[in-house]
Amino acid sequence: MSNFVFALPDAQGYGAWGWPYHKTPRYNTSRLVPASNRGEVAFSYSPYPLWDFDVAIPYMFGNEMDPGGFVNYIINFFASVQGSFDTWLYADPFPNTGQYSNPNYIYTQAPVTFGIGDGSTTGFQIQRPMGPNAFDIVQNLNGANPPNIYINGVLQSSGYTITATGGLYFASAPALSAILTWSGSNNSIPAWYYRCRFNEDSLTDLEQDLYQFWSLKSLKFSSVIL
Repeated sequence: MSNFVFALPDAQGYGAWGWPYHKTPRYNTSRLVPASNRGEVAFSYSPYPLWDFDVAIPYMFGNEMDPGGFVNYIINFFASVQGSFDTWLYADPFPNTGQYSNPNYIYTQAPVTFGIGDGSTTGFQIQRPMGPNAFDIVQNLNGANPPNIYINGVLQSSGYTITATGGLYFASAPALSAILTWSGSNNSIPAWYYRCRFNEDSLTDLEQDLYQFWSLKSLKFSSVIL
């Protein structure tokens, strides 16, 4: 399990990602259908979604030996994790909160709810709301942007620990109905990353269209929950 961070090209002269940008939630459900087709039973094994990404990079300049080009970067990165063998970190560059430019940049001025106290529970999972009834797990916290933890809006300076998988454990259980929220502590860098794995062991769609001009029609990878 590596902590290499994968970044899409930002059109700074060496490449650019293109549209459409595919990001799809995926769950794991077993459905049991009787022969009569009546009384179907379903079991959900995943309270949080996995995310399937499919990114197009229609323009890359350089060659596989040029350290200043994105072609070299992506081949080197792909080789470093041995295709689909190892996992790595990814900051999704597009919004899904409708409020800020990047959903992984959790800002101090907008803490998000991750739990409600019941007076006895001390352990919680850090998560982010995707709507009134849906949540996404938050793992792979950025050590350079440690989370701020609040109880009823009051910043907590101590009294808790956070694990590598986003588990938060209070020394004393938050009171009944206490609102638990969190935010990043730095507005300019990601607070957390998706842990991902490439779907294939080959960059099948990587091609050189003209001299020193490359494209990658489809780069597929999926998130992993620890």
